[in-house]
Amino acid sequence: MKPSRRTLAAGAAALAAAGLAAAPAFAADTNVSVTVNETLAITASTASVDFGAVAEGANPSSPASVTVKSNHVGGYQLAVSRTAFTNGDIPLTFAPGATPSGAVADAAADTAIPTAGSLNIGHRAAGANEITPSLGDAWSFNLKLGPVPFVRAGAHSSTVTFTVVGL
Repeated sequence: MKPSRRTLAAGAAALAAAGLAAAPAFAADTNVSVTVNETLAITASTASVDFGAVAEGANPSSPASVTVKSNHVGGYQLAVSRTAFTNGDIPLTFAPGATPSGAVADAAADTAIPTAGSLNIGHRAAGANEITPSLGDAWSFNLKLGPVPFVRAGAHSSTVTFTVVGL
């Protein structure tokens, strides 16, 4: 049975009272280190958005979101781009929602999503707020279609791509 601290303390006190010296104590240090892997990930809330059947001039919108999770030293940049709609292009606009706490919005108003290049949506800069909360930054927004021009009847599709890069 292992003696308790109280028993050990009482024994040391008894030795001291008897004029006997306690055994010397020795210590040794161990350095413990770890390297945390970088996380830079993005997920979309939905795999597709369907505006349904629309007429020329229509301007429907749909809510959507992406979540960015990052512990990248230096922060991250979030951007969006798209392909042209098949069977005749239709304007598609990014309409920003609330900016995640600690992040900075780069698109402050409704802005057309480009088919060449990309549109910066928001970022986290180096410093105290460079990493996201453990659940990530949820960027909420609306995708606005149109106004739909006079284009070929039938199905039209475009691929919207959200990209996150470390700064």
